[in-house]
Amino acid sequence: MARTQKKDAAPAEASGKAKARAKGRRTVQKKGGKGRSFVILIGDDGAILVYMEGNKVVRRLFAPSAQPSSTEAMVSLLRSHPTVPLSLLIDSIDQQYVRQGFPPVSSLSVKGLVSRRLERDFQPEDLKGSLPLGRDKTGRKEWNFLLIALAKTPTLTEWLDLASELPNELSGVYLMPVEATIYIQMINGGTGNKAPKPWQLLVTHNKVSGFR
Repeated sequence: MARTQKKDAAPAEASGKAKARAKGRRTVQKKGGKGRSFVILIGDDGAILVYMEGNKVVRRLFAPSAQPSSTEAMVSLLRSHPTVPLSLLIDSIDQQYVRQGFPPVSSLSVKGLVSRRLERDFQPEDLKGSLPLGRDKTGRKEWNFLLIALAKTPTLTEWLDLASELPNELSGVYLMPVEATIYIQMINGGTGNKAPKPWQLLVTHNKVSGFR
């Protein structure tokens, strides 16, 4: 769900220039930013702005809310690097994930089915998207998708509005549960676990979201 939206993702409603996407992999944009990037991690108890150069964290700032009195330092840092792209990483509780099967139609036709299902099952103001999970190998060989919706709460709207007023290009709105799948792959690779179990549990903790 983003400005550079996946071809198999449905359009998402958003505030200002912000759109959301569900994507399991993210790369640092180098255009204008020379490998630098901003990420705002938004949780239920505030947000953390991280300024990165490549894989190195250069600076980190916390704000308890998106109110101007709380984000003055964040906005100042962002505006001091206007060519560096900004990503929003959401780790709030207001997310929905539904695995859904679709008939064995063509790849072009299934996109329309996914889009209509997203509009039907979730609220109009939600930021919506999908992830393809492949097709069944037996039986009817149905398509399988993970349907995703992010509730556009007042708190999230405030952060989207803040991002839309900045000179930094908004590269996307990402969801922590989706992005966290990369962490599991990295842990498996680092521990030499070449045959991970079908089910794996990742427990996280941070200042703005608590335990997940």
